[in-house]
Formats: sequence, structure tokens, C-alpha cells
Amino acid sequence: MMEHGYFLIFGDNKAEVYDDSSLSNLVARVHMKGNRSFPLKLQTDLHVALTASISQSTLLWHRRMGHLNFQSLKLLQNEDMVLGLPKIKNANAVCEGCTFGKHCRKAFPKEATSRATTPLELVHTDVCGPMQTVTKAGNSGYKVKKLRSDRGGEYTSNEFNKFCDEMGMERQLTVAYSPQQNGVAERKNRTIVEMAKCMMFEKGMPLEFWAETVNTAVCEKGYRLYNITTEKVIISRDVVFNEEASWDWNAQQECSVSVPLTEIVSEKEEGSNDTVVKQAEHSVENELLLEDNEERSVVDTGTQDIDHTPLKYKSLTEIYERCNICIIELETFEEAVKDAAWQKAMEAELEMIEKNETWELLKATLKGIDFNETFAPVARLDIVRTLIALAAQKRWKLFQLDVKSAFLNGVLHEEVYVDQPPGFVVKDKEDRVYRLKKAIYGLKQAPRAWYEEINSYFTAAGFQKSPSEATLYVKAAESGILIVSLYVDDIIYTGSSEELVMSFKTEMMKRYEMTDLGLLHHFLGLGVIQAESYIFLHQKKYARTLLDKFGLKDCKAVSTPLAMNEKLSKEDGSEQADEKVYRQIVGSLLYLTATRPDIMFAASLLARYMHGPTKKHMGTAKRVLRYIQGTLDFGIAYEKGKEAMLVGYCDSDWSGCEDDMRSTSGYAFHLGSGVFSWASVKQSSVALSTAEAEYVSAAEATAQAVWLRFVLSDFGEEQVEATPILCDNTSAIAITKNHVHHHRTRLISRRFHFIRDALQNGEIDLLYCRTGEQNADIFTKALARDRFEYLRSKLGIISAKHLEGSVKV
Repeated sequence: MMEHGYFLIFGDNKAEVYDDSSLSNLVARVHMKGNRSFPLKLQTDLHVALTASISQSTLLWHRRMGHLNFQSLKLLQNEDMVLGLPKIKNANAVCEGCTFGKHCRKAFPKEATSRATTPLELVHTDVCGPMQTVTKAGNSGYKVKKLRSDRGGEYTSNEFNKFCDEMGMERQLTVAYSPQQNGVAERKNRTIVEMAKCMMFEKGMPLEFWAETVNTAVCEKGYRLYNITTEKVIISRDVVFNEEASWDWNAQQECSVSVPLTEIVSEKEEGSNDTVVKQAEHSVENELLLEDNEERSVVDTGTQDIDHTPLKYKSLTEIYERCNICIIELETFEEAVKDAAWQKAMEAELEMIEKNETWELLKATLKGIDFNETFAPVARLDIVRTLIALAAQKRWKLFQLDVKSAFLNGVLHEEVYVDQPPGFVVKDKEDRVYRLKKAIYGLKQAPRAWYEEINSYFTAAGFQKSPSEATLYVKAAESGILIVSLYVDDIIYTGSSEELVMSFKTEMMKRYEMTDLGLLHHFLGLGVIQAESYIFLHQKKYARTLLDKFGLKDCKAVSTPLAMNEKLSKEDGSEQADEKVYRQIVGSLLYLTATRPDIMFAASLLARYMHGPTKKHMGTAKRVLRYIQGTLDFGIAYEKGKEAMLVGYCDSDWSGCEDDMRSTSGYAFHLGSGVFSWASVKQSSVALSTAEAEYVSAAEATAQAVWLRFVLSDFGEEQVEATPILCDNTSAIAITKNHVHHHRTRLISRRFHFIRDALQNGEIDLLYCRTGEQNADIFTKALARDRFEYLRSKLGIISAKHLEGSVKV
């Protein structure tokens, strides 16, 4: 129960269950029995008849007017200023919401010690102006003579003090912890906050609606309506409220919690429009007994209003359902065999094993080594993005298949024996064991066996395995080309020929138990939207999960992942942070970079401090999450129909790491439109100059470009011309083309000089571009907002709202 939001208090030989952290809403109270248990008793309740009615009471109108004080409410009634407002009676009634929201200290003197005598002599709030349009007299505003404020940091900074001195404004700062001295501004803030607090408490609204409550308190001429299905807020003035209808707590519920029957004896309020709506039988199937000796009570409400607000009780069915969710995961066969669902699942698994002829029953043998090689390759994410980018340029559709029980298809080369599973032992053959013919889940060599099985099938079917990527298969035919990428049991395929695509799906479903997932929509946590003019790649669902996991669901968003020129170091003087949580955040961010290269530099920077992170490192990591909060629906857009030409960018900072003075390399590659391959990596050696740092970065980009050329060639998209790599450092370009610069290159590691061979072989062409057009600049340093957003858009990272058709992800 505690795992699902309930709060249990034990004490005084009883247990109390609440459904909120403030412990204000009691759900159940159970006394401890002699055996130290707290049983809940159930019994059938008698049928009772309840009267449903509506009321135009004082309290109801008090709440409708935003918990307006009763004196003002009475004034509105006396002056006939509100249509339909009844005569106010009992103006001294106690409102629970106001008690919690407005309880305060005794009032301070109403009159201030000094008051302004002329307009704008004393200003209580912020300054508006200068106005963009001047008056006919040439004025753009009035000069402020005096400014009264508290001692908040926004008012006491050196810059602000200097500004006030230059403008000739007299400062009046209040005494610490004395907001009464700035009463005009503080009173306004308090009025709004109190109205919001009262309304939220009265209706039990979640805290995330505090901003909407404030809007309700201060806005006019329109209602803000929250759609619980779309989670969006709309504004409308054409709204009809049905306040006469009674709330049916039993709708779509099998049973409900019965509450003690209270007989109401009240006098009808003068001027009200109380009417009986209906009288219906209320059948209560089960009753939760809070106390054995609980009695029904009679309340005389002759001097108070009747509160018809629905009581905050949960149904017994809902409580039981939540309790059933809190089931501990079964750990032993003895526990699982007692559960019908587990029994059914085990029978289905054994049926699949028998169907695939995975084992045979033999006499027992001695234990020994039962595996050799266990490694099995999986597709890299940049291969998947390359395939998606190419499909976009060729206007191909991407499809997906899922292999059911894939590991059960792998043929074993070793002799492996397993015991008969408990509960499924063959009668009269209890001493025998199974010899496996094929792999089963749990074997170390099962992934390897499955890969060898699918690899042999693809080879026999006429596919060519890519020398550059072991999970990439290509089949060329007269009708076109078919490309298949394998990630364990997930298969992505595309091609230029619809005939080849359909034939491949048919043959695969004949060979293996398959699930046809149709067009590619989700893959390894990546969302894929295939439209007529683009393919959009995103991770919105995963990003939202991160914010929920780390408690930042309602955090305030920022415009950039890092503050401009952000620098981190191992020893920054701050306290140690929770290393486990920090590693979880950074690891999650690194996976999010699969579709969000805009946080690549931030994630790689934070990853350098996985051991012994400080509070500053943690704060920086959470800032990245705050940036994600404001860009949840961002992703990479690949426009269709562009030229499939490989273009790269490379860049580097110089000695950016304060711990070892090493530089950071960054590169990005495009294939017609959006970026599909990128990196942000700290260099392995200290660069003695910016030219050396840029040269190393160019060498690393060249290595990636050569590999991508191999992959595209396997796809049938050979890059005939040299791949242009744009660099913004002329000295680095000169070093690649002129071997005479010995004094500049003698300390550069020899492995980086292969860039010269790639240049001479016509594989790459290192070209100059202005720093302002260097796309890879975003992978090497923390940038200002305008620069960051400009480069982000150049990489093809945009919001789903900006796509054609404004898709929702």
C-alpha cells in the first residue's frame, strides 16, 4: 500500500491508513488484535436510501467567488451586484479552506508612516518602460523618484544599485523579515496566493495545477479548461456549468465504501433555491469497518450551511485493486506453481520448446564445460540512423519484424544437458535429463547460436553480409535492392523494390515464428514517424520517463543544456553528491543522445566525472534535464528526396578540460538533410596549439568518414567523389596538405597522420568554412543561446510542432 501512495501510521495499538502525505484524509483505522494483527472486517450492509439535493448556500457562493470574505459577499448581495446571488445568512461561518489558506498573524497598522503626495513619487512595484513609441511631447515615460523594495538579490545587486544611482532614483529598502514595510506589493501577492491556496485545498487539486489556480484567481472574461485526455489547457468563454447534478461516485465501479449515515436536520436558508432532485436507493455491497463500535450520528445544522461537496472517500474496490498491485515478484518455483497465470506461462514456454525440438530426454551425465564462444553482434545506433537517413533520401519505407522466442531457434554445437523442469518431470523417468539440440533462454551461448542461425539463413537466401557491419545484410537483384539490419530478435528492413520487401517478409514468416509490426514506429526506445515528405526520429517517451524518474517532471525549463562557457573540474570546492544517482542521470542522458545530438557535448562532459561527482556536477546534470523539459518533442528530421551526398564537419576547442588541459573533438555528418552521425570526444593527448587540436579532430572525423563510405557502398550508394569535411582552421588544413611543417607536427601522434593518405587517395577533401557556419561547434563547447539554437536547427533538430502537418509525438 505504501508503494502506491498510501501512508500508514502505527501507534496506540492501532493502524491508520491515509491517502495523502498531509495525513488529512483518513481511509481506514484498524485496532490491533491479540495476535498482533490488524484485520479488516467485511460484512454486508443494509440497503439505505439517501436524498440527493442541491444548494445555493452561503458557503457555495463563497467558494464560487474565489473564497471571497463574507462581508464583501454580503455587500455584493445588498447592492444587487451579482445576478442570482441569494441573501447571505450566517456571515461568520467558518470555511475550512480559508482557515488553512488565510490563517495569519494580527494586522499591522493600516496607515503608513509616510505617503506619497504627487504621482510617481513612490513606486511599489517594478518599472514599465521606456515605451517603444514616444508621445507627441517626445516623452517615452516618467522618471521614477523613489523605489521601495525588499532586500532580495534582484534588488541589491551592484549592477542594479549602479543603475539607480545613474538614473537618480532614491532607494528605500525594507528591514529584513519585515514585508509589512512594503505592504502594497506584498498585499497584492498575498491576496492572489491565498485565493489560489484556498481553492486548491478545498477541491483537493494536485500541486501541479497551482499556476492554473493563480490564473483563475486573477484572470477575467474566460475559463481555462483542462482536458484530462490530451493533457492540454484551452481557453473559452462559452462554458456551461451543471452545478445541480449530483456526483456519482459509484460510476463504473463494482462496489463502494459505505460511510456512517448522518441524519441532517436543517432549516432551509432564506432566499436560497434548495430543491430535491431525486431520491434513490443506494446499494452498498461491502462496508469497510473502521471501528467495531462505530455508531451513526445525528447532527443539528440549523445554524450552519449544508456542504454538498462530494466526500473524499475511495471505493473499496479501488483500495483492493491497489493492494493487489503491491504483489512481491515470485522467486521460487513453489510460489509460481500456485499462481494460475504463472502456470499458464510455463506451459506455453514448454510447448514452444517441444515445437522447436529443442531437447531430447536421455540418461543423466556428468557436469562439464557447456559453452565456447558467447559473443553475438548487434546493430549500432549510427548504422540504424544511416539506414533511416538513406531511406529518407531514396523515399523508401522502413518496416519491422519481431522474431518470437528467437533464442530457441539457435542450433548448439556443444553437448548441453539440463535437468527436467520442476512440475513437468516425465513420469517413470525422473532420473533422466534433457540433452539440448537447440539453445534455450538462460544459456550463455544462446545469443551466439541465434546469430549463427539467422546468419546462415540470410547467406543461403542470397544476402551479402556487410564487411563493415556484421549485422547488416544486403540483397541485390534485377528488380532492386533490399537492406536488412538485425538487432537480436528485432529486424528492420527496407528497399527500392516492393516485390523484394514483400517476398522477404513472406519467407521470414514461413521460416520462423514472427510478428509483423508493419511500418517502423518504435525501435529500442526510439520513435520513428514516417510521413510523405520526411522521417522524424525522437525519444519523447524516454525523455519524459527520465524527468519523472529524477523528480523533475514540473521543473522550470531552460533554453540551453549548459550555461555559456560552462567549465567543470574534479575539485571545484563543493560537497560530494550521490554518486549512484549521478551515474544514473548521466547514463540516461548518454542514451538520449541517440536522437538528441544537441545534448551530446553536455552528456560527454558530465561523463568525465562519474567517479566522485560533486554538487556542482549534479546541478549541471539537472540543468540538462531542465533543458530536456523544454524540448521534449524535439528530434531529428530527415527530409525526403534530397541528394544522398555525405558531408562532414569537424571542430575542436583548445585545452578545454581544466583537469588535464586536453581538448575536445567534435564531428557531424549529414546525408542530404539532418545529421545522422556525430561525436564529442576528449582527445587522448594534450595539443600544443589550436592548429594541432583541430588537426587531431579532422583525423578523427576522417576515420568516421572512411567507415561511413564503406557502409554506404554496402547499401549500394557508393560515394564517387571525395567526401568534403569542413574545418574552420586554415593551419590545420595546411598541415594535412603540406608535409614540410615539421616543427608543428613532430609531436603529433603518428596515428593521426593517416588523414594525409585519405586525402591523397581521394576519399576525403578537407575544406575551409567560416566559424559561424561550423556545425560541429555545438559538440565542443557550451554556447550562448542564439548560437546554440542556430546550430541546433542546422543539424536538423527541430520540434515536432514545426513539421509539416504538425505531428504529435
